Amino acid sequence: MTEKIAVAYNGYTGIVHAIDHSHGQQYTLCGHEWSMFPASTHGKASPEEVTCKNCLRSLDITPKPKQRFYNCPYLSVDIICMWKGNLVIIERKNKPHGYALPGGMVDYGETVEHAALRELKEETNLFANLVKLVGVYSNPSRDERTHIVTLAFAAIADRRNDLAAHDDAKDVFLLSPDQALELILIADHHQILKDAMDLVFSKARYFLFDKSIYS
Repeated sequence: MTEKIAVAYNGYTGIVHAIDHSHGQQYTLCGHEWSMFPASTHGKASPEEVTCKNCLRSLDITPKPKQRFYNCPYLSVDIICMWKGNLVIIERKNKPHGYALPGGMVDYGETVEHAALRELKEETNLFANLVKLVGVYSNPSRDERTHIVTLAFAAIADRRNDLAAHDDAKDVFLLSPDQALELILIADHHQILKDAMDLVFSKARYFLFDKSIYS
């Protein structure tokens, strides 16, 4: 007579343990009860030893590596974008509320560069070219929601686009650098903006802010 068992996966040994009848456990992967052939309740078992007594299907108990789940920070991007001689600033629709640089979370399987261009298009309707990585900002307390690491990119948008607020952006503004730096921005966006002006846009400042070239 065979004995019903419960299969417990152990990433390194593939141990098969006896069923705890007091909890009424049983495996019904194929709609039937699973039994063990031969009737052994402990020890290592190959996939052929765990078989449904009705349909004779085998349960694969091949040892599998343990999955490790790390408690990691979230990853986001922020974009310091120039358009027609001005900086693009949004007012956020969702928390954290306030004025901010365009940006958002990086999707799984996506590069940070693609995420930056995607978020800019989703929130402001602008297509742009990334100019430079301004920096990586990783202070655990920089965002009030949780630990979010952000990569900040400087970008210049195509001046033929039409500016419009979408997605997480409640509104979108065009400001001079001095006006933007006077705003109270969320998180550490003021520092990111200042770094971008010092590291990236300072050398091209007179060209970028000469509005006569956009008329």
